[in-house]
Amino acid sequence: MIYHVTLEGNDHVIDVSEIEPNVYRVSVDGNERVVDAHATERTVYSLIIGGESIEANVVERQGGFQMTIEGDFYDLDVVDERRRVLNRAETAGGAGAADIKAQMPGKVLKVLVEPGQAVEVGQGVIVLEAMKMENEIKSPTTGTVKEVAVETGQAVESGQRLVLVE
Repeated sequence: MIYHVTLEGNDHVIDVSEIEPNVYRVSVDGNERVVDAHATERTVYSLIIGGESIEANVVERQGGFQMTIEGDFYDLDVVDERRRVLNRAETAGGAGAADIKAQMPGKVLKVLVEPGQAVEVGQGVIVLEAMKMENEIKSPTTGTVKEVAVETGQAVESGQRLVLVE
């Protein structure tokens, strides 16, 4: 899973994948490490990174986490890739052409528009199942649907055109 993290005004991309239970491959801005992580208490984690043992107190807050690692405090804003894509689609706007593409692989659950139909900024055009979640893909622009490039039940790849709005 890809996360976008803001720490002290600096943005970082963190990619986390589980290798085996409690062992993760973590890439921070392209620097990869293997992390062995175990919860020792409700908010306290024992981490082993590169053979070094580290204790981290992690408290979730709305939009991120507050962490204390070996006496140093960190306040992190965290957005996963799925939410980031949805936020971008919801906040983008205006008039003009929009080639609406799948931001991740998935399956088309519902097509909400048809060619020739007028759409507004933020109007749903496709419902896509990705990462076991239903995501309504919204139009980033006001215009007319020129093409619907997918159909219900179709599997799509990241970057594949879903709808063209002009």
